[in-house]
Amino acid sequence: LIAETLIPNERVDGGFWTTSSRDMFIMLALYLFEQEELPTLAAIHDLSKREDFGEWLAFEVEKGEIQSEVFYQNANSLLGADAERTQKNIVKDFHSRMTLFVDPLVREATSGNDFDLSRLRKDKMNAYVHIPEGDQKRLQPILTLFWAQLTDLMTRKEPDLSDEPIPVLDLMDEFGNMAKIPKLQAAMSFMRSYRIRC
Repeated sequence: LIAETLIPNERVDGGFWTTSSRDMFIMLALYLFEQEELPTLAAIHDLSKREDFGEWLAFEVEKGEIQSEVFYQNANSLLGADAERTQKNIVKDFHSRMTLFVDPLVREATSGNDFDLSRLRKDKMNAYVHIPEGDQKRLQPILTLFWAQLTDLMTRKEPDLSDEPIPVLDLMDEFGNMAKIPKLQAAMSFMRSYRIRC
């Protein structure tokens, strides 16, 4: 979900570059999940920026210590790209989509949580998301990711009223500043059965 939200298929050249960048995101996330408890988006970005990235990746594949088979599939796909130029272009495309995580404020804001979205129907809480006017276009991926994750979490299963008695109101004042979220668009017609009003 995070890979698809941060790396949407919105470019004319589409398919190959989008899929390759998503695969790279998933590969790096899987690697970091085995190295630390909870990798951040900035850590995924930083790992891709290693000076010796290609050599490092080949070494990790050869070592064979990562448990995830998907890591090896995606790594071998990147390392086995038809030409060195294609491999470099895949990495460049990934960097262009993750450049937001160079910003120290974005890195800090996405490094942890002080609330848990999955508890929205269990605990009384308010979660406010505000992005300053001048930063809305630049930070659109973060806002879109927030709503995509919230929609996904809230519509996985219908709530058990004994455990999740609190209805949720999604008040989207900044709706026009988000990128397209297919899951949210589809969910609008059935969210009420999940005790969510938009």
